[in-house]
Amino acid sequence: MNVLDSREIALSEELDKLGVEYDIKLIEIGDYIIKGIICVERKGWLDFLDSIKDGRLYTQLRNMMKYKERVIIIEHDGIIFNETNFNEHALIAEIGSAIAKYGCTIIQTANTAQTAYMLKCLSEKYGEEIEDLPLQTLKPKDLENGEDLYKYQVFFMSGLPSFGSETTQLALDIFGTPEAFFNAVKSSSILLSKSGKAKAVIGDIKKMKGISWKTLFKLKKVLTEKGIKCKQLRLT
Repeated sequence: MNVLDSREIALSEELDKLGVEYDIKLIEIGDYIIKGIICVERKGWLDFLDSIKDGRLYTQLRNMMKYKERVIIIEHDGIIFNETNFNEHALIAEIGSAIAKYGCTIIQTANTAQTAYMLKCLSEKYGEEIEDLPLQTLKPKDLENGEDLYKYQVFFMSGLPSFGSETTQLALDIFGTPEAFFNAVKSSSILLSKSGKAKAVIGDIKKMKGISWKTLFKLKKVLTEKGIKCKQLRLT
């Protein structure tokens, strides 16, 4: 269920026009909560600028970190960078900081009516099943080309903890195949100090410079331990 802050009277009127269902409560963090997951803060353009000046924005963002997703909606019918006394580069840097440090999505709408429609769409689309999208089917002939096979191997391994495309390609350059890499992970171990604290890695995995004992620990855990299936997980 969605929850609207009781002080957002104008927004409630627009949501009612769209037939959006929500509860009304006094909310300490944000102005609108979608399914208990997305925290939305609604600001006018001048309020947004003032919140940067007095530091209030970052206090709000830190509080919003309690939610999985964070969204700031700026209501302003115009080009925001053309109507401010802020240095343009400084303002862009502040917005970039909000996005990079707090994982916040920033959206501009023209007015409260557009904000209400955006909230309606967020509520309807969030959690929509991925199975509605066309999925690629892997066929044997797709693996006949060595370059295509390499791409699938990179895709396959890039989901490992602390891994990305570059780290995966480095692992394949060193070990040749995913199987050889996994065997290196399984055969390698973590060296402990006399006090019992982890301090280094030993084994074939050392061929990959920069692999820490923490990364090795996470890789071993993912590869060797049984997890618990999430009820909401849909992979097909």
